[in-house]
Amino acid sequence: MGYCGGQGMIKIVRWEPFPKMKNVALYCEGLIDDWEGFRILLKGNKTPMYRLLFQNPYFYQNRDEEYFLIDTPSEGTYEVPYPFYKIENSELLERFHLESVGICRNFNITHYAIYSGNDCIDILSVEEPIAEVLGDDSFLSSRADADEGNGGET
Repeated sequence: MGYCGGQGMIKIVRWEPFPKMKNVALYCEGLIDDWEGFRILLKGNKTPMYRLLFQNPYFYQNRDEEYFLIDTPSEGTYEVPYPFYKIENSELLERFHLESVGICRNFNITHYAIYSGNDCIDILSVEEPIAEVLGDDSFLSSRADADEGNGGET
């Protein structure tokens, strides 16, 4: 799964922004691009919310996982349901350099790939994102319980 790059076969490398996280399926709960940066919110069944903040990405794209069907020859392992990878020899990065007339070719840009249960998100960035665990969902479930008790009004 992935892109064939101009420098040989792509390589899928497991990336661990959340070292204590187990192999669990996560789903994209939100994509936010604003003054703070590009944020991705991910959550699984009975997991806390995970947040990745890319402060200055050069490029990102999101595709519905349902339509990501091409299986391109690659080295490395895509470990379903684990969602976090770095892509080496990325065709996406080569296309970015071509479309930007190579002005960033001397930068050390990394292709980050997040393959959740419902989205495939690719990010090109020179900086590692800030990874945060936002806590468990007890606040959300207690809030929902309180909302049900007063007719949904807050």
